[in-house]
Amino acid sequence: MRVVWWTAASAVTVVLGMAQPAPAQSLTLSEAIARARARAPEAVAALARVDEARARLLGATTRFRDNPVLDFDLGPRNGGGQQTWDYAVGFGQRFETGGQRGARIAAAEADIVATQATADETARLITREVAFAYVRVAAASERIRLLTAAESVADTLRTATERRYQLGDVAALDLNLTTIAAARARAERARAEGERDDALRPLRTLLGLEARGSIALADGIDRQPAAETVLLAALVQSPVIRRTDAALAQARAEFTLGHGMSRPDVAPRLSFSREQDDHILLGGLSITLPLFDRGQATSAEADARIRRLTQERAATLRALELEVIGGLSAYARKQSAVEELRDRALPAVADNESLATRSLEAGEINLLNFLLVRQDVLATRLAYVEAQLDAALAAIDVDATAGVLR
Repeated sequence: MRVVWWTAASAVTVVLGMAQPAPAQSLTLSEAIARARARAPEAVAALARVDEARARLLGATTRFRDNPVLDFDLGPRNGGGQQTWDYAVGFGQRFETGGQRGARIAAAEADIVATQATADETARLITREVAFAYVRVAAASERIRLLTAAESVADTLRTATERRYQLGDVAALDLNLTTIAAARARAERARAEGERDDALRPLRTLLGLEARGSIALADGIDRQPAAETVLLAALVQSPVIRRTDAALAQARAEFTLGHGMSRPDVAPRLSFSREQDDHILLGGLSITLPLFDRGQATSAEADARIRRLTQERAATLRALELEVIGGLSAYARKQSAVEELRDRALPAVADNESLATRSLEAGEINLLNFLLVRQDVLATRLAYVEAQLDAALAAIDVDATAGVLR
């Protein structure tokens, strides 16, 4: 009887020794992020909008807002029984005197910055999603490794028990216990593989991979966030803050534009005409009188927008700071759970596993107790993987919030 359990228990050590993590391969997290930022449809579209904003700058940099005007008049003159043809040619150009061109250029440049910040925000969200998917796949792969090892142990126990049952050395209860354990192990392993496939779907989409292509992950689950000082310092350069700063620059440019509209525009002109035998050269000047529309609506609206955006920027920055500090606190607690399981629980379950194997070999415990110990060992190791995943997701989230995740 002891030989049977010794054979089965020895297989536990052999199988677990063989079930080591696969060596690191091609796709690192940084590579996955870079690939997604370059290929994701949302990122490509966001960058294309930046080019559109740069194209709009051409209109603002045009030296004159209005095109020159060329007038041409021609008509007959009848008198004294004679008919002559008179003509007049005039040329004029309107000039703005309130610095409106500079304000429009500033607004257009701020629009480019805002559009770039929007593209960076899109890239930030993509980066966060890729990192989440990556570590979820890594965690699922680690669960599969543990469950595959457990399945191999359960199959070995079931085969040994079935053989001894046929010889009449063990009861049907023991055979049923090992059959149930093997079936549960196969089911849990298959479920874990399904969870890995679910985690792979967004990663395939973001990386532009084929549906049936394999993905080899080089990095593991563990992640650490950047230092608090680094995260808080990075917030002022986060996309959402830069977008608000660009909107503020646009509002200030529109405020300047409104003030410039209170100054008159001038339009010098030059005309040449002929009346009968006389040739006439005239110079003139048109001046707009800003009596009714002095840009007051544009200035008032821009001033209100400046006040709103200033308050919005301060509130957003405070919210981001609180989110970073809260995220670091959450990470620290989740990481403490990882360390508790790693430093205390894992060594204890490894010791229990060894003790249970020797006890089963010596006949000191029955099969049911051995299976219970094995179940607790597996549950603890899976709990460690889950704790690692929770801490990694918290670290990724806080880095992504500050915009430092690369």
